[in-house]
Amino acid sequence: MGTTTISFAAMGTDVDVVVTAETESEAAVAYAKKRIESLENLWSRFIDDSEVSRLNKNLGQIVVVRNETLELAKLALAAMEATDGVFNPFVRTDLAGYDQSFADIEDGQTPILVSAEGNLEINTELSSLQLTEGQIDFGGIGKGFAADLVAEELQQFSPTQVIVNIGGDLRVVTSDTGSSTPIELDLGQETIAVAMKQGAVATSSTLKRRWTSTTGEVSHLRDPKTGGELANNIESVSVLSDNAVKAEIIVKLCLAKGPEGLDSIALGYGCSGAALSAGKIITFGQLADFQTHTNT
Repeated sequence: MGTTTISFAAMGTDVDVVVTAETESEAAVAYAKKRIESLENLWSRFIDDSEVSRLNKNLGQIVVVRNETLELAKLALAAMEATDGVFNPFVRTDLAGYDQSFADIEDGQTPILVSAEGNLEINTELSSLQLTEGQIDFGGIGKGFAADLVAEELQQFSPTQVIVNIGGDLRVVTSDTGSSTPIELDLGQETIAVAMKQGAVATSSTLKRRWTSTTGEVSHLRDPKTGGELANNIESVSVLSDNAVKAEIIVKLCLAKGPEGLDSIALGYGCSGAALSAGKIITFGQLADFQTHTNT
């Protein structure tokens, strides 16, 4: 039994993959790196020939895409409907920051992607997409879907455990003989240790990725309807759920609804988590079932 870890940069963030397997852990992480990079080449709006770029450049035209992109589009539109627009893959292009990665934004610029109206037609039979209005950027849900997809595909290597973490969207898959893995929920002022055997964690924070713009200090988390900061009295939040796509969507809801909405979100979506609000930690759902300790 061996455990192999690989860390690299992809999808505009840091990626970590850990595989424990009887004989093929090294082959598994090599596969994971190649697969994640291939998904980035499909979905990045910073790669000229990606499928997302082709959609944005060919407004109104039918674009045949890979099945992974088709499924991501379905997830994105379903998330937009389920969250009443809190998650919105359609963005405006007339603002600074659209044509460069957040990592390249400098103080004085306004790194904001304000959501806009758009329309994306999906044709499953043709495996095609048609963007008839707006521009598209799948954002965090793409990282969540990639984590889910790769973690599931790595099961071909018969692992005891797989952990795929793409910029805080983390998916864990463990065999019946495997044990729970420790995970730290970094909320800024405190770190909460949990243990998870199956499932996913998504974390988002206004404490990171901040810039001084022409209008003052701003966060990368934006309200789809106003363009202002998305967070409603929440500085950071971590959500535990069944898969990374679901956890990513719920994180956005938590930020939008604020501390008062956390319990209803936990009840409605069957999730657990913790948030930092006004310097205090708020836990929701059944986090105590996963929690091992808290470090201040």
